[in-house]
Amino acid sequence: MTVQLPTIWPSLQVRNHRTVCTDPDCPVHHPRRVVPIDPDAEARQKQHEKEQARRKRLMKQRAETFNRILDNAPTTFTAPQLRVLLRALIHIDSYDFADDVAAHFVSDDENNQQTGEEVLISVMDGLEDDKLSSFALRLALTGHADIPRENEIDHLAEAEAVFAPPQPKKAKRRRPHPRRPRKKPRQSKPQPPRRRPPRNSQPNPQRGPAMAPLFHTEETMLQFTYKLKLTERVKAKCSRHPRYNPVKDGRAGIRGGCSTCFSLYDLHQARIALDAAQREFVRRAGPWARQREPRKRKAAAATEEPPLHP
Repeated sequence: MTVQLPTIWPSLQVRNHRTVCTDPDCPVHHPRRVVPIDPDAEARQKQHEKEQARRKRLMKQRAETFNRILDNAPTTFTAPQLRVLLRALIHIDSYDFADDVAAHFVSDDENNQQTGEEVLISVMDGLEDDKLSSFALRLALTGHADIPRENEIDHLAEAEAVFAPPQPKKAKRRRPHPRRPRKKPRQSKPQPPRRRPPRNSQPNPQRGPAMAPLFHTEETMLQFTYKLKLTERVKAKCSRHPRYNPVKDGRAGIRGGCSTCFSLYDLHQARIALDAAQREFVRRAGPWARQREPRKRKAAAATEEPPLHP
């Protein structure tokens, strides 16, 4: 509350008006006084944020619906589809709808000086015949992609019902679990006493081949015939490093990471591993190996007559 008080100067006879604040709760002239805080401000702020999040989700859903309608645009319109398209064109905002549609095609080109109508005409001339229906739907529904007001018609929902109706999700049928028959309790059978094998049933490989006993056929647990014969004559030399010898130089003698020298070294290591594996096999199989008996030659019949010489 302010009051204007007149000020009179006796010598000059001039009246001036001054404004004085008489509000005891004024935060400007009485800063020490605490202004009461609105208790509902925080609740209103939360409600506003909640409403903004809801509108954001709704706008995302409507954008997805708009794109789905354009993707499912038919080549020719039926009567119900054409009615929905004309209703959307009748209620379109003719002031800026061309600029909104043209912004989709020139969104990345900032130096384009064409008007919205010129952009749309150039785009339409370059489209194929089967894409014209999708272009017509974009012209009619771009202005209705936003959230409509309370008393406005939702043309996007009408277009979705005739152009791209949402398909119901198929409920998965649960397979009934078959009932398993109850298992009969097994009757415990008396087990025969286990027989301990004789102490000398297996030979000691360290004793040598003379100590390996002879097994019967039914007691043999491992039996195989192994025959190995390799005859390979290898002559190899590196063209870049002809003096490299993997036997003498080894891996440290390879210069410059030469791939050919590495191949020679790997070949030498493979030969060493093969010889070692063969010696190990012979050592372990020696106590168990059977010596071959020499073949018996058929003796010449004693009654055979000597050949007659002419």
